[in-house]
Amino acid sequence: MKTFRVIKVIFPLVLLSFCSFSGSHAQTPTSPVHQDSIATLSPGWPRAAAQDVNTPENLIATYYATLSGTADATRDWNRFRSLFYPEAHFLNLKTFQKGGHILADNASVPQMIERMQPNLSKADSIEHIASIDLHAAGSWTIANVQTDLRIHGARFDTCAHRKATFALIHDVDRYWIAEILEDSTTDSGAISCSTVHP
Repeated sequence: MKTFRVIKVIFPLVLLSFCSFSGSHAQTPTSPVHQDSIATLSPGWPRAAAQDVNTPENLIATYYATLSGTADATRDWNRFRSLFYPEAHFLNLKTFQKGGHILADNASVPQMIERMQPNLSKADSIEHIASIDLHAAGSWTIANVQTDLRIHGARFDTCAHRKATFALIHDVDRYWIAEILEDSTTDSGAISCSTVHP
C-alpha cells in the first residue's frame, strides 16, 4: 500500500540521523483498532496483546521472550508476527570470510521466521536484554539494545553478548517494530557463560 511505501522510504533517513549519536502467551486483551491506524490497513495481520506493545521496553522484551525457549518448545509465531509492522525488515550485517568486507542480509518477517524455525529447534536458546537505550523523535523511536545470548545443546553450551538496533513506530496506543538491524560483526563471539544473565 502507499502508506507502507512512504514509511519504508522515511525509515532509512530516520535511522541515519540516530546513527550519529517462551512458551505460549495469552492474546487478550488485544490492542484496540482505531480508524485510520496501521492495524486497519492490515486486517489479516495478527492482533497484539496490549501489554506486549504498549511501551518500547515491553515490545522488545516480548520479541526476545517469544524467541527464547527449549529446542522442543513451540514458538508462538502469531504473537511474534503481531509485534511487527507488516512490511518490517530484518537487516543483518556479517563479515564475509574470504574478503573481510561487510555483507548485508535483508529479510522480511515471513522470511526470518522460515530461517529461525530450524535453528531454534536444534538447541535451547535464551536471550535476555542486558541494556536498552531509547531515542524518540515524533512517531519514531530508535532503541539500541545489548543482549546476553545462551545456546545450550547436548554437546555444547555457548554464550555471547550481542547488539541490535530496533526502529519502532508509535501509532495511536501501541508500538510496532519497523526494522531490526543486527550487526554480527560486533558480537563478542563465544564467551564464558558465567558472564551472562543466568
